[in-house]
Amino acid sequence: MAAGVMALVLGVALAAYPAAATRGLDRLVAIGALAGVLLLLTAVAGAASALPWAIAAIGAEYAAWFALRGGEGVDTRAPVYGAGLLVVAELAYWARDRRSPAIPQGGLEFRRLFGVLGAAVAALAVGAFALGISSASLGSGVGLEALGVAAAIALLVLLAVLVREDRDEPEF
Repeated sequence: MAAGVMALVLGVALAAYPAAATRGLDRLVAIGALAGVLLLLTAVAGAASALPWAIAAIGAEYAAWFALRGGEGVDTRAPVYGAGLLVVAELAYWARDRRSPAIPQGGLEFRRLFGVLGAAVAALAVGAFALGISSASLGSGVGLEALGVAAAIALLVLLAVLVREDRDEPEF
């Protein structure tokens, strides 16, 4: 239950950030309130089907806030926000898994905790790296375009490897 409460508190804080950081954009409050209600539904009732919608609502609120800011530049807190969103999702699913008797608890708790923390740190590092690259001057656009093409190819290779590993497991 502690993981669900932590997910709810962090999710509400993330939903409150865009609305609190902006004056006159009351439309964002409705999106944030919807996200909070969906997170509460997930935490209290264990409705796992509401969790992706809650995460999407939090992300949509942030995206709307970013679009409505009127060209004020890049939000340097975006990597922290993204890592926080990842932690909210992981903690909420963790709370749901703890309710299931089919999933053994034992020593998995510490491994999962460090897995969540490691994923959050990695997401923060990747976000900070992307933010740094976007603000750096790379000269001509060709170098940046080549970097984007290389990243897309690397992503496709990674997806192919993951799909292949999934097929290697025997089905029962």
